[in-house]
Amino acid sequence: MLTGGGGESARAGLARRGARPTRLALLTLLGATAAGLPAPTAAESRYVVRNDTSRAFTCGLRREGRSVLDRFVIRSGERWEQVSERDGRRSLLCDSQTLTPQWRVYPGLLYRLVEDSRTGRVVLREGPPSAGARD
Repeated sequence: MLTGGGGESARAGLARRGARPTRLALLTLLGATAAGLPAPTAAESRYVVRNDTSRAFTCGLRREGRSVLDRFVIRSGERWEQVSERDGRRSLLCDSQTLTPQWRVYPGLLYRLVEDSRTGRVVLREGPPSAGARD
């Protein structure tokens, strides 16, 4: 039997300290697995965006409460990823023709830039990329 320190079992010690996985962590892991993404380690978070539009964008990813942007260019059909040691939601900003939309993104999910068929605006959708299809 494994013991941890004071003679209690390791499992009992973890349960007592509340070390059970959180619902968000489990959903993030399941979402990454379903999207075909490799699961991040416990110390890292993965942010993924795919460009399913016909044009390139200059985008930036910003941590909540910060002003610094990690800038990148994502061309049509490309997929961009960033692995971060810090967890938490980020703001994604992408330069568009008329305005700079801002979306909240969470680690472990796959996001797609698509053109809305009704408005023609670029929107961000969750889910696996559709091969060449536009929303």
